[in-house]
Amino acid sequence: MSELAQNSGSVGLKGWAKEKDLPYRFLSKVAVKLKKAGLIVSRQGRSGGYKLAKTAETISAGEVIRVFEGKTLPVGCMRGRDCVAEGFCVHKGLMGRVASVVDDRLDQVSLAELVRG
Repeated sequence: MSELAQNSGSVGLKGWAKEKDLPYRFLSKVAVKLKKAGLIVSRQGRSGGYKLAKTAETISAGEVIRVFEGKTLPVGCMRGRDCVAEGFCVHKGLMGRVASVVDDRLDQVSLAELVRG
């Protein structure tokens, strides 16, 4: 995403994979997920490639992370699915609040900010 944010035109995956020494198949899978999420668009042809679907200022770090990680809950229940403390677990509430704070903060940071450092 940072490469796309820094490039005003389209970025071709094959060239980018070769330049960055990354597997093309891996980048293709990443691109498919980002496209399904509406964060990037593609255009085929000689001048085709991928580019951001919206400006880097309007894409949040939280959006990108959730494409690949889903929820940002820091930890799941250590006891598994059938926990006897499910209904009164104090940790679950705390971790839920932590996840909410993390989500809120990630949603406040734009892709443009990440690229600038």
